Amino acid sequence: MTASHAPVNTGCPAGVSPVMSTRWERLRPPLTVAVIALLTVLLGSGLASAQGFKWWTDESVQKLLALTAEQRRWLEELFRQALPTLRSGRDRLEVAERDLSALIEGSLDEAQVVRQLERVEATRAEVNKARTLMLLHMRRVLSPDQRLRLDQLHHQRERARRGPDGKTPHTR
Repeated sequence: MTASHAPVNTGCPAGVSPVMSTRWERLRPPLTVAVIALLTVLLGSGLASAQGFKWWTDESVQKLLALTAEQRRWLEELFRQALPTLRSGRDRLEVAERDLSALIEGSLDEAQVVRQLERVEATRAEVNKARTLMLLHMRRVLSPDQRLRLDQLHHQRERARRGPDGKTPHTR
């Protein structure tokens, strides 16, 4: 074999092109980042996490929205009904992401990694769907004026969370 035909050492395992290797490195976020992202999704908007998740129990929000006792009961009931599904989904997602990370670390079988990645994303979609439906049902409990005030409060808190430059601060 002449020098011009010698294989090039790309630093990638046999059978993995540099393009594939780079792509998989981008797909493999650290588990802690994935868990933080999941918790952000489960905890909801900046408003929900700032209010300790159950915003309808915060007195200032209750006053701002003029929530009735009946509305608070309904919101709590909707949350209570959705919580087992959200927790189960979160747990399944954590396991699927852990399995994906292990596969990426130890497997050269791209098809196997892709199948697990599809499981992760399908589970993530299920969790997001359950959360979105819970929020939709909660919004239906509110009057149009209450929804408007809640949206305004959310946007105000989101702006405060992002800071003066409009960017989300990094927490590392």
